[in-house]
Amino acid sequence: MQNNSDDNKIKEFISSTFNEVAKNYDKNEHFLISAKELVKIVNKHDIKNNASILDLSTGTANIAIEIAKQYPNSSIHGIDISLNMLEIAKMKIKEQNINNIHLYHQDVENLELSAGPFDLVTCAYGLFFYPNMEKVFCDVSMRIKKGGRFIFSSFTQDAFQPYTKTFLEMLKNNYNIKMPEKLDAIALNSEEDIRKLSSLIKPSNLEIKYVKIRLNLSIEQWWDLINSSGFKAFLSPLSKKEHRNFKEEYFSHLERVTLNKTVKLNADTLFAIITI
Repeated sequence: MQNNSDDNKIKEFISSTFNEVAKNYDKNEHFLISAKELVKIVNKHDIKNNASILDLSTGTANIAIEIAKQYPNSSIHGIDISLNMLEIAKMKIKEQNINNIHLYHQDVENLELSAGPFDLVTCAYGLFFYPNMEKVFCDVSMRIKKGGRFIFSSFTQDAFQPYTKTFLEMLKNNYNIKMPEKLDAIALNSEEDIRKLSSLIKPSNLEIKYVKIRLNLSIEQWWDLINSSGFKAFLSPLSKKEHRNFKEEYFSHLERVTLNKTVKLNADTLFAIITI
């Protein structure tokens, strides 16, 4: 019972965070770059034009929209726990006159979806947010057709470093704010982690692709990234005064460790291509 309670708190933590950042989420260029990269991978793996596709943690539908453009006869089902992210997705889909994407406000761990089985399941930077990642991975894999694929992305161990290490340490040491233990224990930032997860379903094939995503940001742009992504969760508990003080402390640190106040963003990503 306690585990369910803890899991629900984590899900509320994630949902409220992404509800808060939804309107600015697409300002993060690295997410758009990786979405296009994932679709390039899809294109190389013989996905039929009338495929049935499930996009987990679809967010603002970057992946779903890219796939829909290239596979107009496919049927794409996007799931997300954040209602505000889905509202942004709906607006984008309408603006681009796309009619083969169906969106659902659901918890991935408790899918109520009649569609399937699927030719393809995608998930961009989502699996490591699931409190019961391994169970979700196995359950969703059972919804994929034989010979179908599960393609997902996850950041590497060095992604966002050294900047987030200090960010999290300062919040923990000075404000007692830290990652929920269950999420902190989830590892999906190395090829070894991906192979271990994949082994749970004994796939017919596994490919892993490492893609460098590097951008130069000003300190202000890096702060905007923090405030428009999952990192925002760690700032939300701060009072206005604490937020102001922390920003000053963190900016002072960044000015000392960067050259010309330039944050060299590393958003390097691992893409797993799993054939069922």
